[in-house]
Amino acid sequence: MFDRCQEYIPANNSWPLEKDPLVPDPSWNVTSCRNGWHYEMEDIPYASLAVEDNWVCDGSSNLAITRSIFFLGSLLGGFILSWVADRYGRITAVLGSHVVSFLGVALTPFSKDVVLFSLSRFLTGVGHFNAFIFYYIIVLECVGPKWRTFAMTFPFLIFYTVSEVALPWIAYYLADWQWISVITIFPLIVGLIVAIFTPESARWQMATGKVDKAVVTLNKIEKINRSHVDPKLYVQLKESYYRQHPPQRGDSSFKLVFHILKTENLRRNVFGCAVVWASLWFVYHGLMRNPRYFGFGPFTTASLLALTMFPACLLIILTSDVFGRKWLTIASLFFSALTLLLSTIDPGLLSSILAVIGRFLMNFGHIITLQYSAEIIPTVVRGQGLNLIHVLGCIASIVANFVVQMDPQESLLPAIIPGVIGVFGALVCILLPETLGKPLPETLEEGGNMKEDNLFDVICCDTQDDYD
Repeated sequence: MFDRCQEYIPANNSWPLEKDPLVPDPSWNVTSCRNGWHYEMEDIPYASLAVEDNWVCDGSSNLAITRSIFFLGSLLGGFILSWVADRYGRITAVLGSHVVSFLGVALTPFSKDVVLFSLSRFLTGVGHFNAFIFYYIIVLECVGPKWRTFAMTFPFLIFYTVSEVALPWIAYYLADWQWISVITIFPLIVGLIVAIFTPESARWQMATGKVDKAVVTLNKIEKINRSHVDPKLYVQLKESYYRQHPPQRGDSSFKLVFHILKTENLRRNVFGCAVVWASLWFVYHGLMRNPRYFGFGPFTTASLLALTMFPACLLIILTSDVFGRKWLTIASLFFSALTLLLSTIDPGLLSSILAVIGRFLMNFGHIITLQYSAEIIPTVVRGQGLNLIHVLGCIASIVANFVVQMDPQESLLPAIIPGVIGVFGALVCILLPETLGKPLPETLEEGGNMKEDNLFDVICCDTQDDYD
């Protein structure tokens, strides 16, 4: 008799007094709620834009649409900014992504309808992934194999964990979605300032033939570190480069991502990483977007799940250089998908526990897969290659947003579909090569030489001492 989205229209627009006021006549017509809705504010004690604009019932699709528009922006921004990163440098791309993200976030507090809010989400999406991925690439290209795992994981271990744990409580005490948006502008400003003083990637400069600029960058880093390098080494570096890469008429060191398609092993590796990345995002949305898996309050749940990033990163630092990237990626994706499938058995406390375990495995999987993919893709197309992987992740996120919108009371598909896709992604990862202890591929040829000779070989307690 009761419905959240419809109401009865009594005959002659009057309700007979002699009838039970709680028992309508089934013969009456029904219509959409004409007098708005009353919202329970117990769990979240402030109104969001969705509440203010009544994005419920017929308007509930606006939630999925605006989320998807965010990923559409990320998709488009990735194509443009990754090209900029490989063509004009990592720092240029970092600056561009931060500026666009700043515009999107600054517009958000003034977004009073779905159109303007969608625009703000689109602009935020354009720079969201790219604002951090090019910083990530710069760090990756500045360290040798011995320090890669620590350098790539430590920022997530400390800064990401602290900010994500704190953000739900900042939202709770501000209790205003517009002020929450204002607060998130400040990290972008910090990132923008840091980018201005960050040296360009010398590895990218060398890979694209900008040898003189690479030497200038190394000199700048030398001064920052207060170290001294014999100038003769720079001369030898330039001589060695020109000896191995003699100038050729019409030759360009800049490559497009389409060059990946011309090399069989590289093509297989990149698309394999893309499938794994998309599978991770499918499982992530399956775990996070369906509230029936959590028995806690929303703010406590968000902080608790964010806190799993710390042990996940710590475990990566301790195990990645022992067991290798490949099998840790497979294990994290497979078991996170398994927790999602098992959570369909019991919607109570067991599912909440499995959701926390699944989030831990998701954090582990995202960090290790990002490093794994970056180590597979050559320097000359690393920005575009990671974007290609990210694009499939965006598409998966868009599709997953609509999958998890299914009513969990009517169907288990919001958990089963992402879970099955996660298992499939883990199987695909078996085909990829191990990167532990190997130098970063610089050229397309070096990237094409990376292949897995023994699919089921497991590196454990490797005593390689050839790390940089």
